[in-house]
Amino acid sequence: MPINKLIYIIQDIFNLNTSLISFQEDVLNAIGDSKSIDDIIKISFNYLKNPIILLNSMYHTCSYYYGEIVIDDPSWNYQLKMSIPHPTYSLLYNQNTKNRKMGENKEEIITTFFPEVMKYKERTIPIVHDNFTIARISVLECNNPLSDCDLEILKTLGKLIYPLLLLDKRFLVENNSEFDNIMNYLLKATNPNKVFIKNALLSLNIDNSNNKYLLLLRDNDNVNSKTKINYVKQYISSLFSKHIVFVYKNSIIVIYNNRNSYENFCESNEYEDFIKSIKDYTLKVGVSKLFNNFENFKVAYNQCKKAIYFGELIHKKEDSPYYFDDYVIFNIISSFLEKGDLNNLLDSKLKDLILCNSNDLYYTLYTFIQCRGDTKLTSEKLNIHYNTLKYRLNKIENLFNMNLNDEDYLVKLKLSFAALDMKKLGGNINVQHYE
Repeated sequence: MPINKLIYIIQDIFNLNTSLISFQEDVLNAIGDSKSIDDIIKISFNYLKNPIILLNSMYHTCSYYYGEIVIDDPSWNYQLKMSIPHPTYSLLYNQNTKNRKMGENKEEIITTFFPEVMKYKERTIPIVHDNFTIARISVLECNNPLSDCDLEILKTLGKLIYPLLLLDKRFLVENNSEFDNIMNYLLKATNPNKVFIKNALLSLNIDNSNNKYLLLLRDNDNVNSKTKINYVKQYISSLFSKHIVFVYKNSIIVIYNNRNSYENFCESNEYEDFIKSIKDYTLKVGVSKLFNNFENFKVAYNQCKKAIYFGELIHKKEDSPYYFDDYVIFNIISSFLEKGDLNNLLDSKLKDLILCNSNDLYYTLYTFIQCRGDTKLTSEKLNIHYNTLKYRLNKIENLFNMNLNDEDYLVKLKLSFAALDMKKLGGNINVQHYE
């Protein structure tokens, strides 16, 4: 290695160490003098020479400084003016699973650049507490690119400012309000105390007199869901402004008061926005049956989980929302499968048909049952002539002694085919453990 190149490397290391030590001393002195977070952000700007911003877990602007630099970046201008992310930036960031994986690593700096809404690269250090990103510090490289020394300063800033954030309400990890405590109780208690529930809801002015639906919105890519869900919850709350919206575990729960009619909501423009948002943010939605009081809250919650489970299992290519009402039969069948009772559930005549190894007859009967006995629709689905279908159905009745005009028997066959479908798809999983 040439001596002059070696000198440059040594000089860079020396500069890095000198700047880093100086920065640490300045920040520690500021903390010792009880300086504010804003003051520490200004000190950091003096070293990094680029706009710097501090956001909390909800992506709200908590502190920033850019001196006399003119910022002409659309994303940052929006964040500084509105105190929330630019909608396009937010969407692109949350859709990018790889980006989010990197962004939630407390040891690494993430580089973000979305040309649709940004003119410059953004360097961010997440600040993590108990596996949850409580804040992020970002620097916009609009004045000059950050050097290795600058990046080390940014990392150090994250470590030094961390204790201050834990003392600031804007960066609280959990909000253990009275409402949160009651919701947690309802979701965990097997036999909730009726008097306690009544008094607790009364103290919070929560109406328990109307029928309700429960909507469970679960993050489908599951990359640090807690951070993402806390942000998306804000938008969902705006769509359901007359209803109760809160975060539980890594999901959003909506308690929909049916006084406003969920059916009418499904025909509104807001519903179209809702469907778009769950696609944009890769969410899956389960909807419970109608329930009339909070004593059944946990039951409704489990129905939502099961709706998502069955929806993904059986209708993989179809988008949610998934409605528990559509999967009641599958819920009954799953209890048989969990106990290994498939043989007891299957119709004996259908077993004989399966054992005869006639694919034509099996899929003819299967399609006939799925089409609810509609022969015209069945022939179209199978792409066969109507007379061919009638011939096959007559053959099935004669060979296996089935009465395909008996509605009760058709229900039995539907249950049997549903059980076979679930077994084929792996439907013997314990739904209660499916989050």
